[in-house]
Amino acid sequence: MPWRNGLGTTTELAREDTETGFLWRLSRADVTADGPFSDFPGIDRCLLLLSGAGLKLTFANREAVLDAPYASAEFAGDEPVFCTLIDGPCQDFNIMVNRARASAKIAIARSPFSASTSARTLLHVLQGAWVLQFEGVETALPEDSLVLLKDGEEKRFSASGQGILLRIDIQRCTS
Repeated sequence: MPWRNGLGTTTELAREDTETGFLWRLSRADVTADGPFSDFPGIDRCLLLLSGAGLKLTFANREAVLDAPYASAEFAGDEPVFCTLIDGPCQDFNIMVNRARASAKIAIARSPFSASTSARTLLHVLQGAWVLQFEGVETALPEDSLVLLKDGEEKRFSASGQGILLRIDIQRCTS
């Protein structure tokens, strides 16, 4: 899908809309040129560098340099930002949430873990292969897999494997 600013395209990996509108979206984009980011009023964003030498994000009062794999920056989608490529094209992973209705937390796993959560949890294998244990079932997760664990009641899960696993917890606002 084309970017709002017309300067590139993104591949939407997962999205949730409700009867009242947009809730969250995960996407991947190839960034091939310097330029301003699209404006997303009311949206909070988290950007992770997947590949390439990196990029520098320039905001009104700060900078964020993503120059290592899986380096990340969090910012408001309505905050003006200019992206400068460090040394050629990059690929990034983008998490967007409607800040009035949800929030997102991310964690990078490089070793087996167990967790408990009531949030909507997504697991994305960025590198290697993992095995998810959830509700008594083991599921193999090859590289580039994306799994959604529904929110609601507290749930326990564990993941084991080698490589890099991105965990995204999306918590709906209660008010």
